[in-house]
Amino acid sequence: MKERTAKMMKSLKRILIVFLIVGIVFVGINGYSLFKTSTVVPSALDSLLIKKMAGNTLGYNYGAHAMEAAMENNDIERIKYLINKHVAINAIYADEETVTTYALKKKDNQLLLFLIEKKADLSKENGKKESPTEIAYTTKNKTAMKLFLDQDVQLSEDFIKDHLIGIWSSNNSLFLALNNDGSTIDSKLVVKGNEQAADLKNLHVMDFEKVSYQDNTYSKSEIEDIAQIKEVYSDEVASTEETIVDTEDSEVTDSDATTEVAALLEERKQDKKEKLKMRVQFMEQLSGYWMSEKKTNVPFYQYLIIEPDNYQEVWSMSFTEDDESNSISTKYDLDREEVRVLDKKLEYIPDSERNPLQKNEKVVITWISDNEISVNLKTTTDNFGDDVIETLTYKRLKPSDVSSTILEQFPDAFTKNNQ
Repeated sequence: MKERTAKMMKSLKRILIVFLIVGIVFVGINGYSLFKTSTVVPSALDSLLIKKMAGNTLGYNYGAHAMEAAMENNDIERIKYLINKHVAINAIYADEETVTTYALKKKDNQLLLFLIEKKADLSKENGKKESPTEIAYTTKNKTAMKLFLDQDVQLSEDFIKDHLIGIWSSNNSLFLALNNDGSTIDSKLVVKGNEQAADLKNLHVMDFEKVSYQDNTYSKSEIEDIAQIKEVYSDEVASTEETIVDTEDSEVTDSDATTEVAALLEERKQDKKEKLKMRVQFMEQLSGYWMSEKKTNVPFYQYLIIEPDNYQEVWSMSFTEDDESNSISTKYDLDREEVRVLDKKLEYIPDSERNPLQKNEKVVITWISDNEISVNLKTTTDNFGDDVIETLTYKRLKPSDVSSTILEQFPDAFTKNNQ
């Protein structure tokens, strides 16, 4: 009896220890996510947790918690980083907001433009059943409505019922009648007194005073019903008949909103130019010949040559075992449009379509000093097929220390910045 009780107690202790360990890990990661709220470029651990803990471990989604913390702290750069790391862009987060409805309520049109470029669902409602269009409309955000118009965002029936029911006039011979029949919307296009069905898929909001339908602009009319439309048209025919207004003669949107959209696009264009310039300057500093400080576990990575290819707009990053050999063991083409640079660190995930053999293997280069860098990358696989990731430290070589073989093979590795 005592022996059985002892075994039961031992099993119970094991179970408690397992639960304790799981609890500590869970609390630790949750705590880490709370502290990682204002870092522009999070650490490798942060990136790993985003990828690995996506709701499959005890139901915990690290990326979702990180996004909610970033939204709560209004950390826009963090929000963009998380979206670039494939954290759900259309999910509903804290305060029942999607990232899109959050951006609209903050009136952050620059973030909204970023979300549009990342293919956010602009018709996705938040947890309060508010659509992005409704928020833009009720807050009179003309710029957002112009962006939605450009993206051909479909209007929901609820939005039309709440805001657009009535008679809309393009001129005295062209009207759009929207009537709420309760369960459905009765939509009619009245052309020169004649009725025809109107497809609501072609209806868009231009701002809080105008809508567009089939390339024509409409304003809210004081006319109450279709019978009155026909009466107005009959009176008009008696004097003179106006032609239907073409889109070339109608303003698509308010000029201020158009100007702001253009300014947003120009600002984003300039921002991209500045970031590209920063990446180019950083890579120019890295160009040259490098040798590992110590013998690498995999000999193929003993020497590193970084050389610009301005024609292809890439930097070739080549590894070799022997500086007297023409044999290159591993080569990466670092696309200057894809590398991420902040402060003294560069991160690059190769395009699998352009480099199919590399299988999206990430490369991280850290600038230590003018003559020293570290490179973090996959060097091989172990006996179980798992990737072996190493951090290799390299010293810059002077031209006099580089073999003629390598100099001839990579003549452009030396630049005015590293000679």
